Amino acid sequence: MRTSVSLALLSAASLCAQPACDRACLISVADQYLTAMVAHDASKAPLAKSVKFTENAARLPTSEGLWFTATGLTDYKIYIADPQGGAVGFTGVVEEHAAPPNPPRPAILALRHAHGGAV
Repeated sequence: MRTSVSLALLSAASLCAQPACDRACLISVADQYLTAMVAHDASKAPLAKSVKFTENAARLPTSEGLWFTATGLTDYKIYIADPQGGAVGFTGVVEEHAAPPNPPRPAILALRHAHGGAV
């Protein structure tokens, strides 16, 4: 079974010292999001108040879906950063608490923020 797509809206500009969020800044935002997801604590993620989280085409609160089942990340991580568009994509493998012998699932994550840091 696959975890297909997670989408969140967040403000990356406020997290970085530079006025625009460059590649390193966007990757840092993705890592913060993923770390918070594995910790099952949305308050640790750089989420905007108007965050929209969807998984498998269903809108969910950040207490459900992968936010509830994720237990870790593997070393397989690919980031696609778009500093001009203010977005970062992540493709990797998310470990979930699933009954053995189910393997970790591939995951695709897209994070985007609005210009000026407001969502």
